[in-house]
Amino acid sequence: MPKELRNYIREVESKSGIKIPEEQRALLAKDLRDNVYTRLEGDALKSHQSAYNSSIRDRLIGEWEKMGGDVKVREWPRYQEPVYKKSGEILKNVGEKFDAHHINPQQMGGKHEWWNVHPLHIEDHLRGVHGKGSILGEIVKEVVGK
Repeated sequence: MPKELRNYIREVESKSGIKIPEEQRALLAKDLRDNVYTRLEGDALKSHQSAYNSSIRDRLIGEWEKMGGDVKVREWPRYQEPVYKKSGEILKNVGEKFDAHHINPQQMGGKHEWWNVHPLHIEDHLRGVHGKGSILGEIVKEVVGK
């Protein structure tokens, strides 16, 4: 795995406080070896993102908790405190599940599979992993530049 990808995985783990298990890493690595990903744009991106809805998200979270097996071995985190918008409106309620971050991002055609999602608090998700100056942002720029 190239250095930038290792750093990105470490960043996701650091932001979430949850280690990505070796079994999940192996599936991610296999996917990256077996497929060529490019940045999706326009209708292709919209189509890929629209295929990811709340029922798919809930299924993936359930599979993530079981690591693709039949028995729940870990718990998807939930918000312990409400998260507010700048306007003061509630964005996330206590008990709601954390965001499901696509490790190989949707904008690159990342698959909607349990091994490609990881829980992130919305602030760590949007302003952290997808934020300005993030490792993921640099990886996407590099891929687009090729």
